[in-house]
Amino acid sequence: MKKMTLIILVIVLMSDQHGICQSSGKVDSLKKLLQPDLVANRFDVLWGLAYELYDVDNPQALEYAKQSNVVALRGGDSLQIVKAGRIMGQLLRRADKLDLAIDILSLVLPISQRQEYEKETLLILNALAIAHTFKAEYDKALQFHFQSLMIREKEGDEKQISVSLVNIGLVHYKLEDYSRALEYYLEALKIKKGINYFYDLETLLVNIGLCYNQLDDCENARKYFNKAIAICGLPCSSKVTIEIEYGLGKTSVLE
Repeated sequence: MKKMTLIILVIVLMSDQHGICQSSGKVDSLKKLLQPDLVANRFDVLWGLAYELYDVDNPQALEYAKQSNVVALRGGDSLQIVKAGRIMGQLLRRADKLDLAIDILSLVLPISQRQEYEKETLLILNALAIAHTFKAEYDKALQFHFQSLMIREKEGDEKQISVSLVNIGLVHYKLEDYSRALEYYLEALKIKKGINYFYDLETLLVNIGLCYNQLDDCENARKYFNKAIAICGLPCSSKVTIEIEYGLGKTSVLE
């Protein structure tokens, strides 16, 4: 039981922050712009198609991302190269082609950093951290998470700081360093409460409860599982419900 690892909301928090907002109408409109007589802004059209199809039709999105990458490389525009490489890496990670995703993201990261494309840099760091986490290369994942955290602290973006702290906590949880994971989770909780940012709060509370379970602190574990129930109401989402039931079940076993 101790080695059972639940990947909870944190995967949502760690997601590539793509900001998906697609419509079939927009995809159709973009495809029409690829006609030979309407290709003046070909990169934007191809990249836009990759963006709109992201997590809707990832294989097709990847094909458009690859085409946008070719256009960007031919034009030599550094921002286009970074954007194309970044979305390619994200889509390759979703296709479980982790090594190739890491290779591409690692190529565009220094370009983005050198040109000070801060938004792109954060997305690339996050994507690299996720890919290394899925490869169980936790030391590398932490390196990228901490780089992201430093940027967010510099910006003073407390919402995103809390996200980074949760992500770092997850990696420590997977390393079975439950005390350290708990420190990051509790710090994230403190920030969330301070700014009234309660997105996915119930799952953070579950994460904290799971840490207390692993540390054989049943009282605190139960307290945080019950707080999660109070936050999300009944019924919680099926995913959160399963995690809470697992956690509460384990507190009973440990007592």
